[in-house]
Amino acid sequence: MDTQLKKTALNELPGSTGEPLAGHIVVIGGHPNPESYGEALLSRYVAAAESAGATVHVHRVSQMQFDPVLHHGYAKIQPLEPDLRTLQRDIERAAHVAVFTPLWWGGVPAGLKGLFDRAFLPQWAFRVPDSGLPIRLLKGRSARMVLTMDSPRWWYWGMYRGSAHGALVQATLKFVGLKPVKITPLYGVGHATATQRQRWLAKLEAIGKQDAARARATGRRLQATDDADQVTPAALKAPRT
Repeated sequence: MDTQLKKTALNELPGSTGEPLAGHIVVIGGHPNPESYGEALLSRYVAAAESAGATVHVHRVSQMQFDPVLHHGYAKIQPLEPDLRTLQRDIERAAHVAVFTPLWWGGVPAGLKGLFDRAFLPQWAFRVPDSGLPIRLLKGRSARMVLTMDSPRWWYWGMYRGSAHGALVQATLKFVGLKPVKITPLYGVGHATATQRQRWLAKLEAIGKQDAARARATGRRLQATDDADQVTPAALKAPRT
C-alpha cells in the first residue's frame, strides 16, 4: 500500500454508509465497446437477475463521464464526478457486485482500472490505521468477476500467472472486503464458434439467476443479524435462564 496513505488528506472524506439491501446487485461493465460480446454477456446476466427478482444497477464504463486518472494519488482530494458518486451509492446498497471485463495486456481496460482508482478510495472502501493492516469497509457483500479473453486457459495461467485474478480479485475486490468472490473465466473467446458463444450466454443467464438468489439471501441474513443485535429495554430486564 502506498505510504502516502499515512499522509493523506482523505481523512476529511466521509466513510461508506448504508447497509446492503436484499436483492440489490451492482453490475460494472468494463468493456469500452458497447457492441462487444462482453456486453452481450452482461445484458443476458442482467436480464436473468432481474427476472429472478433482483434490483440491478448497471454502470457501464463506456457510458460514464469521469476522469480515470488519479492525478495526485492520495495526497490531495480529487472531487468525484456525479457518475462515480452514483456508483458508490449503489455499491453501498448492493448485496452483490458483478464486474464484467475483458483481459487486455494481462490486466483490465484503462477505463475500468481508472474507475477503481477513482471510486474505491480510502475512508470509503478501506481504511489503513496506524497498525498498517487494512480495514475493509465494504464487507458484507459478495462479488463475481466475469473475465473474457482470447487466450487459451494454459496460456493465461502459464504465461500470465492468472494476472487478472491477482490484480482484480485479490488486490481489489477482496481487499475492500467483498467476499466470497466467484470467478467466471471464459477462455478463447475470439476463436469460439457461434455454438460455444450461445452456450456461454446460456451459462451467464443461469449465473444471473443464481446471483440474484445469493443477493436476496445476503441481504436477509444481514437484516436478521441487525435485528438480533437490537437491544430493547425489555431485553435488558429479562432474567437469565
